[in-house]
Amino acid sequence: MADHRLDRAIEALARTQHGAFSIRQVHELGGDRHAAKRRVANGSWLRLDRGVYALPGNPPTPLRQMKAAELAVAGSFVSGTSGAFLHRVPDCRLGRIELSAPRNAGHTALATVRHRVALPVTRVEGIRVTTLAQTLADIAHKVPATTLQDGVDWALLHQKTTWGELEAAWARSRSHRTPGWRRLGQVLLERDPALVLPASVLEARLYRQLDDPRLPPYVRQAPAPWAPSSGQRVDALFPSFLHVVEADGRSFHARVADFERDRERDQAALRAGVTVTRFTASQIDTPGYVVAHLLQVFEQLRHPDSRGRGVA
Repeated sequence: MADHRLDRAIEALARTQHGAFSIRQVHELGGDRHAAKRRVANGSWLRLDRGVYALPGNPPTPLRQMKAAELAVAGSFVSGTSGAFLHRVPDCRLGRIELSAPRNAGHTALATVRHRVALPVTRVEGIRVTTLAQTLADIAHKVPATTLQDGVDWALLHQKTTWGELEAAWARSRSHRTPGWRRLGQVLLERDPALVLPASVLEARLYRQLDDPRLPPYVRQAPAPWAPSSGQRVDALFPSFLHVVEADGRSFHARVADFERDRERDQAALRAGVTVTRFTASQIDTPGYVVAHLLQVFEQLRHPDSRGRGVA
């Protein structure tokens, strides 16, 4: 009867933990190591690692494996790119599971364990994981720059973290000299709500790039091709390709506020057969970036492929 009660209790617990559970939890529910060994021997339980089990009916999903890894190391939590995957940061794949844990907390074959100082932790899908802001700080040196930029934009746009949390995560990263702290700092600087670059200053920088002799002629402050009599202007128009280039020096918060208006302009351009490229201040100030990007865009427009035309 006691064995039956233990089995029912473990089944109920496992349902809340993606099928995984630990020997510590077995003890808390009235079982012991002998009961665990018997169930592993008869196939009722699967042994995933020392002191960590799963019920056979639960598939080895990423969530089960992450929960099992967390249970295997006392005080641990999912972090790094695994944390980004769990938080569903765009374009972040799982790879090998990464845990962070206090010093001397041990290891597990289920994950790579980093022994670190205490960090802010939350729960996602019932799994302990670094907060989204801390996760973005952790992956800053592990992912492409565009993935980090998109991740920060996504997190702020969808209110999954706050500006203050991101600044605090960057400050921790800087104080510990975590790889990637400079890159994250640059991404945040570009989105600082206190900074707004005057349009005239940024346009002047853009025009210096567009004057490159490798690029075709363009028109500054041209009427919007999709609505020439509306009074709307674009920063630069390349008539030979019907391609518009815009410089965006707004703070991130201003860009979020204008998100719908920008999308409407882009859609109007697309309907008129006009393609658009938007450059941030950082991109404009990166040597060679604007010219290299536009040369690729114009080459694609000369030889259209299956991707069609749209916002570059």
